[in-house]
Amino acid sequence: MVVEHLPDDIDQPCRACVDAYRRANIAKNHTATHLLHAALRQVLGKHVQQKGSLVAPDQLRFDISHYAKVSDQELHSVESLVTKKIMENIALEELRYTPLDEARAMGAMALFGEKYGDKVRVIVFDRQFSVELCGGTHVGATGEIGFCKIVAEEASSAGVRRIVAITGKAACELAKQESDELRHLRYLLNSPKDSAKALQDLKDQNEILRKELEKVQLERAAVAKNTLKNNAETIGKAQFIGATIAVANADILKKIAYELRNEVPNLFAVLGAICDGKPQIAVMIADSLIAEKGYDAAKLVRQAATHIQGGGGGQAHFASAGGKNPDGLDKAIATLREVLRA
Repeated sequence: MVVEHLPDDIDQPCRACVDAYRRANIAKNHTATHLLHAALRQVLGKHVQQKGSLVAPDQLRFDISHYAKVSDQELHSVESLVTKKIMENIALEELRYTPLDEARAMGAMALFGEKYGDKVRVIVFDRQFSVELCGGTHVGATGEIGFCKIVAEEASSAGVRRIVAITGKAACELAKQESDELRHLRYLLNSPKDSAKALQDLKDQNEILRKELEKVQLERAAVAKNTLKNNAETIGKAQFIGATIAVANADILKKIAYELRNEVPNLFAVLGAICDGKPQIAVMIADSLIAEKGYDAAKLVRQAATHIQGGGGGQAHFASAGGKNPDGLDKAIATLREVLRA
C-alpha cells in the first residue's frame, strides 16, 4: 500500500482496499502471458524462454528468446491458439506449497528473474498446455480474459523479441475500431467482394498514373530546359540563366539545373519555382567560374533566400533553398544576377 503521508499514530487501525477493477484487468493480462508463453513455444519452438515481462492493467508485454522476427503468420497462429484456450474456459489449477522437484517433474516453467524456495506455487491452465511457477494474480478460468489481441512485435535486444498484447475490454474496443475502419474502407471502395484485391487494383492504377504524370513532368522539364538554354545571357565569361519556371517539385528543378550544367559552358544559373505553394531556388555554377571567380553556390543561395524568407545550403557548384514568400523570387534572381555583373 502507498500513502502520501503517515498518520500521527502509526499503530491506529487502518483499512486497505484493493481496486477490484484494476486487479481484475491485471489478472487477465497476467494469465494471458502464461497462455502466450505456452502458445509461442508451440508455434516457434521449445527454445523460446521468457526474458522479461510487464503486466499492467491496460496491457501486457512479454519478452522471449528468439532468433528472428516473428512473422505475421506466426503471430496469427499464436493468437489463434491463445483464443482457443480462452474459449475452452480452462479452470485455474493452483497448487500451493508444492515441492520444487515435484513441480519440475510436472514440467513447470520457471519465470525470468524469479528465485524459488523448496516449496513453490504452481499455476496450471491445462496440464498439457501451461504449467508455470508463479506468485502472481490470475483469473479463475481463462474465459474471464474475454479476448487477447497482439498489437506489436519488435526487437527488444539481441536475440530477444518483444510481444505487446491487450485483453478484455481494451482488446474488444480495438477489434471494434478495426472492424469500423474496414467497414469504412469497404464503403470507400464501393463495397467490393474482395476488399484487398480492390485496394491493390487501386494502388496499381495509382502507380500507372504516377508514372504517366512523371513522364509528362519530365517532358515539360525538357521543354523548359531548352527554352532556358536558348535565352542564356552572356555576362562577362559566364552564361547566365535566371528565371522562374513551372515544375512539379524541387527534384525536377534540381534535375534541370544539372542538365543545364552538362550542356551550357561557363554556366551561372539561378532557377526559381513555386512547389506546393512555397518558393524554391536552385543555384548552379560551372567549375570554371568557381575556380576563376571563387563563386560559392551555397553562400549565394543563402543570400538570395533572404528575399523569399527562407534559407538553404549545398556545395560550391550547386545549392538550393526554400522559403515562405513566393513574391520574392524575382528579387532573389535579380540579386544574384548583380553579383555576376559586379
